[in-house]
Amino acid sequence: MKSAFLVLAAIAVTPNAMTVEHGAAQSASVTRPAHRISKAIAVTVNEQDVVKVVLPTVMHLGFPADISGVWPLDPGTSELRVRPTTEQPVASTSGAFRITCGISALKFDDPVVYPGEPWRSHLHLFAGNTDVDAFSTAESLRTSGNSTCRGGIFNRSSYWVPALLDMRTSRPVFPAAFQIYYKSGDFNTKGSSDGRTVNGVFVPWQPPVKFQDHKSHMHYGVSVPNAGDPRNWSHSECPASHPVVLPKVSYEISFKVTETVKDWRLVSDVYALTKPAGYSSHGDWFGAWLEQPWRARCISANKDCHSHLLGDGRELY
Repeated sequence: MKSAFLVLAAIAVTPNAMTVEHGAAQSASVTRPAHRISKAIAVTVNEQDVVKVVLPTVMHLGFPADISGVWPLDPGTSELRVRPTTEQPVASTSGAFRITCGISALKFDDPVVYPGEPWRSHLHLFAGNTDVDAFSTAESLRTSGNSTCRGGIFNRSSYWVPALLDMRTSRPVFPAAFQIYYKSGDFNTKGSSDGRTVNGVFVPWQPPVKFQDHKSHMHYGVSVPNAGDPRNWSHSECPASHPVVLPKVSYEISFKVTETVKDWRLVSDVYALTKPAGYSSHGDWFGAWLEQPWRARCISANKDCHSHLLGDGRELY
């Protein structure tokens, strides 16, 4: 039987996006440095510097999750991995840039929803910055931590989603790949410069929040007729009150499938078990890029920059 991959996409406009794809199985095992494990009840390190974290089965606003044992977390790199290139992005009907990151942590933290409150959240799977925890902010991530993403510390952002559990064991299912997509398009979210996550839409946020209702700083695009278009088509633009365009961000997370997935559910799927898994799919992120040339040269310019081009004559590696 062919191996398969379950691809779980945590997308702002598609809360239940699950598909199955077939392909060759690939996996890699990376040990985790001991000093990167935090808030563990017990930590042991053997001669190969493999970390074993012993934690209880915990219930935090979701299903119980057991993360005791050894996990192939990515230690990341402290290197700045950017270099010149002659390769150019290609013209597209919409702007697109994506990046691949390794898994940096499994934690009961959510620095957006429960800032400064460790162990308050259900279990999350983190990618990107290795120093992320409940006390993290966009600024703290920008100046500390290794990065598991292509480009190294050029991108110290942190991305997180609810863990996928095997309900028979309460153990997380570890993903084979984690990709982040930044795109333009009809579902772009528009916001002022102090954007925050609203209603499951992925936008950057850095305190302080100026609007106490957590939504007035956001605005959908306004419809503007295309000049001289006989079809009377229109496009969306930012209103003058909210001039900052925020790209649509989505995650594609692949899981190797070796047996039935009927017992797999997101840790946050705390609704009737008779309903399909995945309805609670969501994700968050703190943007901590050193620079973001891809925003103007890829997203706004309607160019496809693949998973490595910055659009300014440089590439991530």
